[in-house]
Parts: sequence; C-alpha cells; structure tokens
Amino acid sequence: YREIVGQYNAGNRDPYAIWHFLADMYKQAPDPKPLYVLLFGDGHYDYQNRIYSAPVYIPYLYEPNIMWPCDDIFVMVNSPEDLSNDMAIGRIPANSIDDARSVVDKIIEYDNRENPGEWQLNAMLVADDPTDLAQGSGFVGQTAFVRDSERLYDDHFPKVMQTKKVYLTEYPERYITELQTMGRDGAREDIMEAFLNGVSFVNYYGHGDPSVWTQEKVFVKNDLVRLDVNHHYPLILAATCSWGRSDVPDFQSMAEDIVTLNANGAIATLATVRSVYHGSSTSANVKFVEDFANGLFVGNPNYAYTPLMGDAVLYAKNESNNIYGTTKINNNMKFMYFGDPTLIPAFPQNAGMIDSVSRDTLRALDKVSLNGRALSREGNDPGMNDLEGKITIYDNDYRVSREYIYNTSGSTSLLSYNLEGSRLFNGNISFDGNSFSTEAFIPKDIQYHGKDGKIRMIYWGADGMYDGSAAIDDIHVGGINPDASSDVLGPAISINSRDIELQNGAVIFDTSTVRIMFVDQSGINITGTTGHVLEMSIDNDQQLVDLSELFVYEQNDYTQGMVEFSVDNYLDEGEHLIEISAFDNYNNYSQIELSLTVLHEGDELVQNLVNFPNPFKDQTDITFSSAFSGLADVRIYTISGKPVAGLSDISIHSGFNAIPLVAEDDYGHPLAAGVYFYVLEIDTGNETIKQYNKMVVLP
Repeated sequence: YREIVGQYNAGNRDPYAIWHFLADMYKQAPDPKPLYVLLFGDGHYDYQNRIYSAPVYIPYLYEPNIMWPCDDIFVMVNSPEDLSNDMAIGRIPANSIDDARSVVDKIIEYDNRENPGEWQLNAMLVADDPTDLAQGSGFVGQTAFVRDSERLYDDHFPKVMQTKKVYLTEYPERYITELQTMGRDGAREDIMEAFLNGVSFVNYYGHGDPSVWTQEKVFVKNDLVRLDVNHHYPLILAATCSWGRSDVPDFQSMAEDIVTLNANGAIATLATVRSVYHGSSTSANVKFVEDFANGLFVGNPNYAYTPLMGDAVLYAKNESNNIYGTTKINNNMKFMYFGDPTLIPAFPQNAGMIDSVSRDTLRALDKVSLNGRALSREGNDPGMNDLEGKITIYDNDYRVSREYIYNTSGSTSLLSYNLEGSRLFNGNISFDGNSFSTEAFIPKDIQYHGKDGKIRMIYWGADGMYDGSAAIDDIHVGGINPDASSDVLGPAISINSRDIELQNGAVIFDTSTVRIMFVDQSGINITGTTGHVLEMSIDNDQQLVDLSELFVYEQNDYTQGMVEFSVDNYLDEGEHLIEISAFDNYNNYSQIELSLTVLHEGDELVQNLVNFPNPFKDQTDITFSSAFSGLADVRIYTISGKPVAGLSDISIHSGFNAIPLVAEDDYGHPLAAGVYFYVLEIDTGNETIKQYNKMVVLP
C-alpha cells in the first residue's frame, strides 16, 4: 500500500491510489486480463487517522452517493460508470500478525483438502421467524425469510447437498436467562451443533446487526468463544443488516471475527456492511443470494462442483447489476466478501453414479444392496486406486405447518414448508478401482409412505485432493418387510479411548477422543425418532446429548458402527457419570453406564498416590488414579535411600488402581519398623512418569 500511494498519490494516504493502480494494471496487462484481487488487511473510515489511532492496513473506498465502504469500486476499472466489477475482489480483515497467520494457515489447510468427509455436502439454512416478539416494529407476519430459504434449497442447491434447516418456527418460545431475552429454545444449540458436526455452506435470512443474528439472539458474537468447527471451515453468507460492518475503528464485526479465528470459524464470509432489505421474493437481497448460489454451483442440479469463490461473488454482483436496476446495485454493493477469492469451495469437485439399489422401494427391516461408481466430471473412470467414501440414506421429506402471528392485531396464520427426513443409514464404503458395493439395513422407524427419500454418496482420494459425489433424490420409502427375521437382542456397547476399553473409574484428558462402539446383527437406529434416540446422558440426565448425527458404520459393515467425539465437547473437568442408550433397527434397547474423571491436559498424569492403611504392619495397598493403561513398577527405599523391595511389570489401567504390597524385602524378610519412601514408575510409551510418597511400617 505504501508503494502504491507513493507512486499514485505522492505518498498521501488515499484509497483512490489503489483504484488507479488496479486500473493501470488491468488496462496495460495483456490478455487474459487479471481476474482476482486480494486486499490483505483491515481498515476503517478514518484512513488518514485524523480522529482515531487504530491502524489502517488497506483503506476502504467510499463514493459521495454511497455512504458505506465498498471494495467493489476498486475493481470497477474498465468502465466505472456501468458499475460492473471487472475482477473478483476479496479482503482478509486482519489487524495483526496473529490474525494474518491464522487466516493463511486455514487457507492452506482448506486448499489442501486435509479433512475430507461428508461435511463437504452439508449445508445449513438459518431463517428468522415471522413473529416480532416485542411487536410494534412492523415486522410482524414477515414470512419471506423461511419462504425464500425454501426456494433457495429447492431451486438453487444441487440435489447432492444435505441441508440442516434451522427455522426459528421449529423452536418453542422461551425466556433464556443467559441471553436475557425471549428466545427460541434449542435453536442456538442446533446451530452450534451443526458447526461442530461440519457444514461447508451456511446461509442466513433474517434480522441482525454486526454482532447478532435474530432478535432472539440465536447466534451472537460471544458464541465465537465456544464455537468449534472441528477444522471443517464453512463459507457463510448472511443476508442480514450490517453483519459485516467493517469500517468502525477499534471494532470487529462478527463476520470479520469468525474469519480470523485461529484454526476455527469460517473460511470466508459474504456479509453486508450496512442495512439491506428483504421483502418480496424478487427483492435485491433474495436475487443476490440466488445469483450467488447459481454462480457457486454453476446451475448444475446434480453435482456440487464449483468455480472459485471469487467467480461466484463476481457473477452475483454483475448478474444482479445488469438485470435488476439501480436499487439492487446499491443493495448488492453492500455485500462484502471477506476471504480469498481464489479458493475452490470444499464441495466435491467431480461426479459419481449410484448405479443400482436392490429394491425400488425401501421397506422397514429390509437389507438393501447398493452399487455405484466414482466418475470424473466428463463421466469417465478417474483412474484412482485409493478411493474411500460414505453412503447416507434419508427418509422421505415431510410437510409441516406452523402457526405464527400474522399482524399487530394478534391474529394468526399458518406457514408451511418441508423438512428433510431422518437419516436411516450412514456408513463408510470402500472402492475397488472406481466401483463400490455395500449393504444397508433399513430401521423399523420410517414414515411408511412417500417417494422422495434420498441416497447420497461422497468419495475422496487418500490425499483428499480428488473428490466427488452422487445422489438419488426420488426413491420410495415405505412399507415393512413381511419376511424379516426375528431379532430380540439390543446392541452391544463399549466405550473406548486410546484403543483401550474404559472401565468404571477411568481417568481421561479433556483433549482425548472417546469412541463408543456398537455391534448388532440388525444395525443401529439413528433416526432420532422420539423414544428411540441414540443418546448420552451426563450426570443423571443433567445434560442429554443426541448422538445420532455422529454415528457412522464401519466400512461395508452395517452390523458395527461408532460415535466419536472429543471429551471437551461435552464433559468439563471433574468426575462424571455417563449413560449411553441405543436401539437397534428392530428397536431393541441397550444401555451402559460409566463413571470417569476428566483431567485437564497438562495436569498430573498420575494423581492421588497414597497407600492404605498407613501406618500398617503386614500389608498395604498402594492406590492411585492413572490417565494411562500399561505397566508400572514400585520401588521401596529406606530414609537413607537404600532400595529394599520392589514390584515390577504390574498391569495397570486408566482410572483407579490398587497394588497390594506385603511388608517384606526382596529376600522375603519382614521389613523393619520405621519410615520408608516408595516410588511409582509408569512407562507411557513416550515418557516415564515417577511419583513419590512415604509409608510407615509398624513393629
């Protein structure tokens, strides 16, 4: 920036110097012309620091009749009067070296496809409700947010996308003490859970400001402290007022903060810097979002492969500008892209085919065979030998009607829309060349009628760089298999960490991964149906966690599956009692309980080393809690440091341990009365842990 203002404005800070530089570069460059511009650094309106001392790394540009920051103007270089963008532009809103490093590290991780998986096909649509809880704001009866979310999903998403709909009309109204406002019970939790489970794209329609989504505060700036996307960084589009207001000194909007989070948050956001308006389905807001979706998915109804993010932004800006007139141009110029415009979205970039399903109607208690292929975009064998993937089967969509307040007089009306059906199966698959073959078992809990069940398949190569997808979105689901075999036993359940089955009293770290294993000849019910939920109860139902979305079957095996999560997602430090409840696909029930202690990473790996009784005469037990399983040694020393007794290669486990010790030396002679020291040594594989204490032997 300094070099640019030095050359184009005699060293005086002025954003138009950047415009002149880009215009010269564009006009003088040979074909093909430059396509992408990245502004690396944040700014604010006081770019000459006349009032504020907050640094300006890359200033914002304002026009006299456009009183908001607009990076679009920087790239209107060929014919500025037509208000068309000639290049795609993005901005990294970094205010420090740490911000910059965090964003760059995420871009590298994202671009290298380091975390491939089904999250790449997951989207989330968040829509405000039509009811103004305070009433009197004039927004009562505004159904457009839900209606236009439905149209975005129906008309502009490829059918391979799996969409979590967080419509506030699905959640009961309740006063939420933490937020000190009337809220929608469960909506905030569902948004955070969707981020945790992984989504590649998020769209929000509704009211908001730089720090809040919805009057009910379902997603607020303070939530970023506890947000965890598990390295699955989404692209977030928020068509709400001022969520990306970025030109205020010493303040970062939520759209900026979520991009600069370290190893967390979003890969990019497309957000508004000032108020925008959402009315009819032809409003500027709606058309911009739909044009962006068309640009993102290149109008392909079947697959999710896409151009670069900047291409989609450029398409939406220019398509709307060319068609919808000055009002919509002004509205569209309020959308700012915070991210790298040259990123390829995480959506799978190649094709596939589900060639056959053994039944044209999926019935309850059916075993179903599925076969298919991985294909290039052109429909050819990609020639890959290291592919793996995942198949997910969904029940029929279903229609709901929700009552809402229609106007300020308090009269009510109904709002109707579709919700996606439950997951019936979610399993890993292997490939032989580019082909796969697997089996699934359909649970008893289905809707029993309908013809819009879905099957989605995603695959990826060993390095994650080659991926693709396929889908069937009109399969019949209904009826029951009259010849189903008998099954009266519930699933077997075990809880593991570090490949060791945990026992009561286990000790684990808050950074550990817990893996809950399930085995059943008929598979596990993961529909989440009321009364048949795959669930974890924490501390006698003080917290209930639906684990259905986390469940996945082992590769090509519908009889074995698991749920895996990081301990700190659900358990605080301290002692806990957890209970896992599960049903098989016949709805046979099983449950298992486990008491455990969670330690903070960095705490002592061995705790509470004592012997009991102490003092003692003939025998004592050396007791302690360990975070590891393995082998341990105990050595006994006199107070002068002379070794007199010991035990070697004692098997211990994670949790509470008691090692019996007889008051004898290494030669079988009784220990003399007095004070002794003992040392416990545990080999963890990476280090040897030693802890000391003392004991008293009585005469």
